[in-house]
Amino acid sequence: MAALDKPDWLTDDFLKSCLESDGEQITQNVIEISHSIEHAVSPGNNYGSVMFRVNIIYKKLGSDSEHSLSLIVKAPIEQSQCSEEGKKLSNEGCMIEQRYYSEFISNTFDLMKHNIVPKHYKSPHPGCIVLEDLKSLGYEMVDRHKMLDFDHCQLYIKASAKLHALSMVLYETRPEIFETVLNRSQDLLELYEKITRFTVLGSFRCMATFLEGKSGCEKYLNILKEAIDNELFLDVFEENNHLNHPLVALTQNDPWCANMMFKYDNNGNVIDIKIFDFQLVELSPPLKEFMTFVWISADQNVRETKLNDLYKLYCKSLKANLAELGYQKSIVLRDLESEIVTWSPLILYRICMNVPVSLADEKVQLKDYFNGNILEMESVKESPVYKTVFEGTTFNKLYLKFFQQIDKLGVFENIKKMLDQAKSKRNHV
Repeated sequence: MAALDKPDWLTDDFLKSCLESDGEQITQNVIEISHSIEHAVSPGNNYGSVMFRVNIIYKKLGSDSEHSLSLIVKAPIEQSQCSEEGKKLSNEGCMIEQRYYSEFISNTFDLMKHNIVPKHYKSPHPGCIVLEDLKSLGYEMVDRHKMLDFDHCQLYIKASAKLHALSMVLYETRPEIFETVLNRSQDLLELYEKITRFTVLGSFRCMATFLEGKSGCEKYLNILKEAIDNELFLDVFEENNHLNHPLVALTQNDPWCANMMFKYDNNGNVIDIKIFDFQLVELSPPLKEFMTFVWISADQNVRETKLNDLYKLYCKSLKANLAELGYQKSIVLRDLESEIVTWSPLILYRICMNVPVSLADEKVQLKDYFNGNILEMESVKESPVYKTVFEGTTFNKLYLKFFQQIDKLGVFENIKKMLDQAKSKRNHV
């Protein structure tokens, strides 16, 4: 575990302000407070921020009784090992997440009572998110290498569908909330565009290097090489990201299994979920998030045998929540096969970029992706990102299944057609 680098602003006064913002009687009129701090998550389970678990002991005015509370304090990355690009993403991402809780989540409670996300406290420090400590409430994080079985996936799908429905209804009546939450600087938008290019081409280049000479992977390798050639895949990916989809919701946009925690009964059965980490939220088709979740968080058995069941559950849950909220517009949800065709470029990107990071045996150094160095190297095998991911034991054990599964679903054929169309468009310009 890395050394604890406590921010200067994380003081007793800061914590007192957070407690008293809650409005609950138990946290009012705090007069004495002390605290201790530790890392909240293990390396490799968090990349966009630093997270502290703060254990607080406090007294209230007129009482000698001591009260205790544990909070999670999340702040932008400041460590020297992070790239400048990473710091910028972290700073603005934390500001966005703070607004997500204070503006969006707070207003959803007027529509429906729910507990999908952790309780949040008002932070006196800009860009800092303060949440209840789910671990102290009995929630656990799953092993990201094992990913999520069907029971865990069902809980996520139901919770995600509810958040999507709430955003769709709120967007109809309070669109200004979304303008506030999603306000991003022009510099950040340009940085997103640049980093998207780096991560798409960089992850494809690393994966193509990894697949070289591996028996049975020739088809996958050829597609990746064609995708990288003249950056052709970027045309396909850009078009895919700007589809004029009739269904749009506020989505987390980062639904990997380290961004959720689960509670279990005495028999070990999973019974509840909390979703967190909203630095990358966007207004986008909710099926884009569904596809992302399936390929970066669901386990092998779910991907092979329960994909259609999950999709039906999502559609059913979304419609049920919209009906309960009195949503008047009719929605049309296509069959799963059609959605897979649509989102094939996204699926391949997630498998080349997100899945390797999730399966890494140690925390991945992403600098070479974020600053574009990965595209300039004569051999990507010398890059720390390649060494920590593509040479890892867990990744090498599991990667082939992902390619075989999406191949069976026709993803490579879909992408081949899209690349051919993109090439034809370029030739006619």
